[in-house]
Formats: sequence, C-alpha cells, structure tokens
Amino acid sequence: MSLLESIFKKACVSNEDIALELFESENVGGNVSSEAKRILKSCSGRQEVLLKAIELCGSEPDTPKKLYIVSHCYVYLGAAYRKQAIKYLEEYILKGAVWEGTPAARIREDGYILDQLKANQASVYSYLGKAYEGEYEFEKAETAYKSAESLAPYFAAYAVQTAETYIKRNNLQTALNYLEKYKKSTYYKKNVNDYKLLLDNAISDINSKISKGYVYRPRKKSEEV
Repeated sequence: MSLLESIFKKACVSNEDIALELFESENVGGNVSSEAKRILKSCSGRQEVLLKAIELCGSEPDTPKKLYIVSHCYVYLGAAYRKQAIKYLEEYILKGAVWEGTPAARIREDGYILDQLKANQASVYSYLGKAYEGEYEFEKAETAYKSAESLAPYFAAYAVQTAETYIKRNNLQTALNYLEKYKKSTYYKKNVNDYKLLLDNAISDINSKISKGYVYRPRKKSEEV
C-alpha cells in the first residue's frame, strides 16, 4: 500500500468503525485509530467512552454492526440503561444477532463442536435475558435464556439462568426439576466447560433454598435514566 493510499484509508474511517474501536477499547483492547485515541483522551471515564460510541452510531442505528455496538454498549453501561439495552438487543436479534465481525469458526473441544457464531448469538440472548430479569419480566427472560440454551447447549450457565427465572417466580421445585433433567446430558457426564460443577452447585443452592423456605421478594426499582 502506498503512502497516499494509507493516508486515504485513515481519512475514510467511518463513525461506526470509530465507535467499534471505542467499545473494544473498553473490553478487548487493541490498536485504535488516531481519531479514536483523540476521543479516548477527551473522555473522563468508561461511561463517557461507551456513550460516545453510541452517539457515533447515529440516532437510529439500523445495520447489524451498529446494533451490535449500541446494544452491547448499553449492556456494559449497566442497570441505568437497561431499557435501552433491551430495545437494541431485540433489534439486533431481529437482524440475526450477527454482524460481519462475528467469529464464525467451528472448533472441536472436549468431544463437541463449538460453533463460534452460535455461541456469540447465545451470548446476545443471555444479555437480553439478564436485562429482562432486571425489569422483572421473568417469562421473557426465560424465553431468552432458552434460546441461548438451544444455540449453545454445552454451556450450563444458560440452563442455570433459565432456572433462576423460576426461582424468581417462587417456583423452586420447577427450577430444581428443570436442572435435574440435565444430569442425563452428555455435557454433564463429561463435565464439558465445568458443566457438572455449575449444575451441581445450582442444584445444591436450590435445595438449600427449599429447605429454608426461601421466598423471592423483588427489590424496589431504581429510577430510570
């Protein structure tokens, strides 16, 4: 690449590319453009960086890439931005919950195939489920977690998250029964990704809650932004 071509390429960095660099700088690090560096220096903290990344994607992000950035920025911004996270995670899912930068390799691990694309889609559903939980929409959270389970059944965390929605509806026996059935899973028997450990710990916790007469009482919601 000639010097002129290199200069032109740098000059053509789009707002969404800069937004992606800002988001990734808060998570995975790596090299960033001079414009992203300038913005990072001007920001007072992590929240300001993420909000700037959202701003760079425009008022109506509509591409998978922009929706990926915006939805994940709102997730990382925490509870105060939960409703925005739900809105854009839902929109991202409608676009397939993938963008051109989503890893798509298939990797053999511990006797199973890890589909990176599906694993990333599963994480999006998990984020959505967690956001629904925060809004006390436990049925919607259950549906989201089960979608994550179907995409990445080798991660016990998603089954445990599904069970948690039953606990928060005070259906502890349902939660226990739900997890007990996974003991028959190949992933449990082989303890893939600590599957057995995670499941056994969750089952033990539910049994403890049942013996103590645990009742879930939601906290009062904090004010929204």
